[in-house]
Amino acid sequence: QVGYRQPSRFGRWCPVKLKEGDCIQPMQGPGYPMFPVLYRQHIYFLSSNQAREQFMLDPMTYLNQPSPKPVVPIRMAIIGPPKSGKTTLANRFVEEFGMVRMSIGEAVRSLLELQPKSSLAKAINSCLMRGGLLPDELSVQALEVALMDMRCQTRGFILDGYPITRKQIDLMTERCIIPVRIIELQVESREIVVRATADRFSPDKAMPQHDSPQILAQKLGAWNKEIAAVRAWYEAEHNNMVAIDGMRSKWWVWNKAP
Repeated sequence: QVGYRQPSRFGRWCPVKLKEGDCIQPMQGPGYPMFPVLYRQHIYFLSSNQAREQFMLDPMTYLNQPSPKPVVPIRMAIIGPPKSGKTTLANRFVEEFGMVRMSIGEAVRSLLELQPKSSLAKAINSCLMRGGLLPDELSVQALEVALMDMRCQTRGFILDGYPITRKQIDLMTERCIIPVRIIELQVESREIVVRATADRFSPDKAMPQHDSPQILAQKLGAWNKEIAAVRAWYEAEHNNMVAIDGMRSKWWVWNKAP
């Protein structure tokens, strides 16, 4: 099975091999506008009508550009207990290196928005409409599809709060999603409660937050139960896990982050 991805604004579509059993909705056909232009022996697919008009006015301006230098995409993950500052640190990496911050929730929402007719999206919708929890198998498949984005492939990605269980690691490894570096933010339970209380009563939080003491206690309990197996696996298999004191300021944490 073959999908297609566009490598650049003025590049041609290139084939991408998919694993058996995957079903990626083609991004062409009714409802998906395309802006092709024929120049010599090639057909170029542009991102918009304006881009196509610019190309037609002076195609050699774009075709004579030097080939971009190869880059090594960054593949990282930040894990830690709730309220440990994972998203803050991930956003800093995005600002500095232009990579993509990806949480498992964002991966699922991206799939449902961009690939609503795929079999995977239908399976996820069926599960959610029954009111059940989304299985890790479907979540990891959605993550794999989201990471096929060209920016993730060229600039890299940083997983925000994932994986947090050994089962999730196994599913990611089966699909060759292996972060090069894992950063664990270590924060004491007492400090987590203090941060959660401050967030709950912050005037900037306009919408109700799902961080009641009961929910926070469940999240923290699940984290403490699973983290030992996660540490042991990454240290034994890849030795790529780095622990950082999350009790310090965000500036100190950023300077210590590899």
